[in-house]
Amino acid sequence: MRKLTALLGAALIAASSLALAPVAHAGDIASSNADLAGRWRSAALKMNGLGYGMTVRHMSGMASNTYRARVAFLGAAAVPDTVGGTNTITVYGRDLVWTWTGGSKSMRLHGTLGMDGSRYFPTCYKVLIYASKASRAEDCLFQEMPTRR
Repeated sequence: MRKLTALLGAALIAASSLALAPVAHAGDIASSNADLAGRWRSAALKMNGLGYGMTVRHMSGMASNTYRARVAFLGAAAVPDTVGGTNTITVYGRDLVWTWTGGSKSMRLHGTLGMDGSRYFPTCYKVLIYASKASRAEDCLFQEMPTRR
């Protein structure tokens, strides 16, 4: 009888914790159907006005998980300093691969997709000239820019 009571109590606690669990926010991104198209900015750009912006668009004729990215350093000059080469981002669930090709060089940066849609590429300083290993927490974390009304 004690085992049955303990089992029922555990089941009741589990059921109530599921019922009281927070509902997912509208901004949360499920890993199976993430849409990364849009405008993004680095945490550094958001915090102090100097950092990187990233515009991401679907690539026509490619798999739905592949995007073309345009990356630029913003804030220091009137004209954005665009990162040259070809930038693509491919989504594999919560894992991201940023492929950069410029001239005869090519590089693959691995990153992650956050629940809020943010993306973090911890080795972005290998491609982004003004980013560094010491500042990667601010320079390599990209968050969605609010839309203008």
